[in-house]
Amino acid sequence: MFISVIISSEITRVMNQKKIFKTFTVKELLYELRKIKINNIAKDVKSIVSEISKKQRNIFEDFGIDIKQLYGY
Repeated sequence: MFISVIISSEITRVMNQKKIFKTFTVKELLYELRKIKINNIAKDVKSIVSEISKKQRNIFEDFGIDIKQLYGY
Protein backbone atom coordinates (compact mmCIF):
# COMPACT_ATOMS: atom_id res chain seq x y z
CA MET A 1 0.00 0.00 0.00
CA PHE A 2 2.83 2.39 0.89
CA ILE A 3 4.57 1.84 -2.46
CA SER A 4 1.35 2.54 -4.37
CA VAL A 5 1.01 5.88 -2.54
CA ILE A 6 4.58 6.79 -3.49
CA ILE A 7 3.98 5.90 -7.16
CA SER A 8 0.69 7.78 -7.22
CA SER A 9 2.21 10.91 -5.73
CA GLU A 10 5.12 10.77 -8.21
CA ILE A 11 2.70 10.47 -11.14
CA THR A 12 0.74 13.44 -9.81
CA ARG A 13 3.92 15.47 -9.27
CA VAL A 14 5.15 14.90 -12.84
CA MET A 15 1.71 15.60 -14.27
CA ASN A 16 1.60 18.92 -12.40
CA GLN A 17 5.15 19.80 -13.39
CA LYS A 18 4.64 19.01 -17.10
CA LYS A 19 1.08 20.41 -17.13
CA ILE A 20 -0.37 17.10 -18.32
CA PHE A 21 -3.55 17.69 -16.29
CA LYS A 22 -4.71 19.97 -19.12
CA THR A 23 -4.94 16.87 -21.33
CA PHE A 24 -5.46 13.88 -19.01
CA THR A 25 -6.63 12.94 -15.56
CA VAL A 26 -4.55 10.34 -13.75
CA LYS A 27 -7.17 7.71 -14.56
CA GLU A 28 -7.17 8.62 -18.27
CA LEU A 29 -3.36 8.59 -18.39
CA LEU A 30 -3.17 5.11 -16.86
CA TYR A 31 -5.93 3.88 -19.17
CA GLU A 32 -4.00 5.15 -22.19
CA LEU A 33 -0.83 3.35 -21.09
CA ARG A 34 -2.81 0.23 -20.28
CA LYS A 35 -3.48 -0.24 -23.99
CA ILE A 36 0.16 -1.21 -24.58
CA LYS A 37 0.48 -4.97 -24.90
CA ILE A 38 3.63 -7.09 -24.63
CA ASN A 39 3.37 -10.57 -26.12
CA ASN A 40 5.78 -13.44 -25.57
CA ILE A 41 5.69 -16.09 -28.27
CA ALA A 42 8.52 -18.28 -27.03
CA LYS A 43 11.07 -18.09 -24.24
CA ASP A 44 14.03 -17.68 -26.62
CA VAL A 45 12.39 -15.03 -28.84
CA LYS A 46 12.24 -11.33 -27.99
CA SER A 47 8.95 -9.94 -26.74
CA ILE A 48 6.65 -8.24 -29.22
CA VAL A 49 5.36 -4.82 -28.13
CA SER A 50 2.18 -3.39 -29.63
CA GLU A 51 2.39 -0.18 -31.59
CA ILE A 52 2.94 2.91 -29.45
CA SER A 53 0.52 5.74 -30.27
CA LYS A 54 1.48 9.41 -30.39
CA LYS A 55 -0.34 10.07 -27.09
CA GLN A 56 1.55 7.23 -25.40
CA ARG A 57 4.85 8.42 -26.88
CA ASN A 58 4.21 11.93 -25.51
CA ILE A 59 3.42 10.50 -22.06
CA PHE A 60 6.68 8.54 -22.03
CA GLU A 61 8.63 11.63 -23.10
CA ASP A 62 7.03 13.74 -20.34
CA PHE A 63 7.97 11.13 -17.73
CA GLY A 64 11.52 10.82 -19.13
CA ILE A 65 11.14 7.18 -20.17
CA ASP A 66 12.97 5.99 -23.28
CA ILE A 67 10.56 3.98 -25.47
CA LYS A 68 13.43 1.73 -26.55
CA GLN A 69 13.41 0.30 -23.01
CA LEU A 70 10.07 -1.33 -23.80
CA TYR A 71 11.58 -3.26 -26.67
CA GLY A 72 14.37 -4.58 -24.46
CA TYR A 73 11.84 -6.00 -22.01
